[in-house]
Amino acid sequence: IFVPLVEGVARTSLSGSEDNTLIAISDTGDPETKTNQATSLYLIHGTNPYDMMHQAALDLGKVLNQPHMGTPFKRPEFNDYLGWCSWNAFYQDVSSEGVYNGLQEFIDGGVTVGFLILDDGWQENLNRRLSGYDAIEAKFPEGLAGFAKTLKGDYGLKKLIVWQTLWGYWEGTDGEALPET
Repeated sequence: IFVPLVEGVARTSLSGSEDNTLIAISDTGDPETKTNQATSLYLIHGTNPYDMMHQAALDLGKVLNQPHMGTPFKRPEFNDYLGWCSWNAFYQDVSSEGVYNGLQEFIDGGVTVGFLILDDGWQENLNRRLSGYDAIEAKFPEGLAGFAKTLKGDYGLKKLIVWQTLWGYWEGTDGEALPET
């Protein structure tokens, strides 16, 4: 099992090449932020994937100073419901209207969706840089609170989970919109 890590200012992703080589790429996501040191990849091998996942969580909990990793926990109630992630249908072109239409298609097909993960594409950004923490008004004119109310009231959703970037969007943060404090 390979686990790319986020540590300090660096994040790591894995990519395959045309010659079937696995490449680990570590970057900060911001050309102004540089580093030459990061814990970037965890690797474990074995024959039982369940045991390996448990051991990986314990090991990574120590490395990342997250001692709760690998300990048993109570599953959230919403795990008992079918969920839908907006990324699968819209990528970054998500909007409340698109989500409502998608949920209506599920309902018309006899499928009950219990929770929605509102993924990337809803949050204020300028040129792929985070510029605010509110929903893009043109995509979500009712705001997130109104969106959640409609989802729960009109479409029967029990839970809305919202993907939230805190430290920057794809190309960092907009320094004018979100100046350092």
